[in-house]
Amino acid sequence: MSLRVFAKAFEGVRDGEIYPTQFAKGEECPPELEAGALALGALERSIDEMTVPQLRAALDELKVTYAQNAKKEELVELLKASCSSMMPSSATPWKTSCALAG
Repeated sequence: MSLRVFAKAFEGVRDGEIYPTQFAKGEECPPELEAGALALGALERSIDEMTVPQLRAALDELKVTYAQNAKKEELVELLKASCSSMMPSSATPWKTSCALAG
């Protein structure tokens, strides 16, 4: 499983520690804090995890046209294609503005 990154500042206690650690936006989230950070909206989501309204909003922001009756799978593919054409191949999807989810 690949590590996810924080979408905003987050404070959490790592396994085996008693004091919280402050994490900045863009830092990798330790696996043991992932569930809590996701529940609090502190993690960026991958394109595959986005809802249809989030996908449509991202495509609209990028000015990508799509059929109004497009299925989620089609929207995901369109967004992935749009993002991959905009970023270097070394970038990870969750570090782009394309993958931000509310």
